[in-house]
Amino acid sequence: LSAEEYTNDKPLYTGGFVIFWKKSGQGIFVDLKGNQRIPLEFEELNPFQGAAAVVKYKGKYGLIQKDGTWVLPAEYEGVRF
Repeated sequence: LSAEEYTNDKPLYTGGFVIFWKKSGQGIFVDLKGNQRIPLEFEELNPFQGAAAVVKYKGKYGLIQKDGTWVLPAEYEGVRF
């Protein structure tokens, strides 16, 4: 990760990942070595609860697993988990 691209005023460690935010406002999940683990950038993302996390991607909400696969595709106006 390049320090010029990302900012983490309040780093959040969750379920084996650290949430990083781009200066543009998009968030990613990285491992403790700084490698992006899920190859998507999210408008909103929440900590993993068990094996899934609520995320907002392309204007819609869904549930994503730690391996990057969707439990619920990002096609909903809102998701509670």
